[in-house]
Amino acid sequence: MMQRFVYLAALGVALSGCGSKSDPGPAIGVAECDEYMRLAHACLDEAPKSARPSLQREIDDNRQLWTKAYAAGGFAKDSLVGTCRTFTRALERRPACKK
Repeated sequence: MMQRFVYLAALGVALSGCGSKSDPGPAIGVAECDEYMRLAHACLDEAPKSARPSLQREIDDNRQLWTKAYAAGGFAKDSLVGTCRTFTRALERRPACKK
């Protein structure tokens, strides 16, 4: 499970191009993850049309994984703060995703 989490985290950083003014959905429960979701959705509309489907899948995958990690508690939940901060910083470095 942790290996998959790390893999998806790295993949998310690589694919997080930016994304939509659509609703970021329900809160995950970790402020840093909720901020990533807000920013990712705000950037989705700015992403090239060809990149939007993969970015949307990545957002959806992150939400699912992070929600499960939060529910699992323990180390998985504790690691979310750092993971989501990393994802948010990666988004913020992209021109279309500036706050």
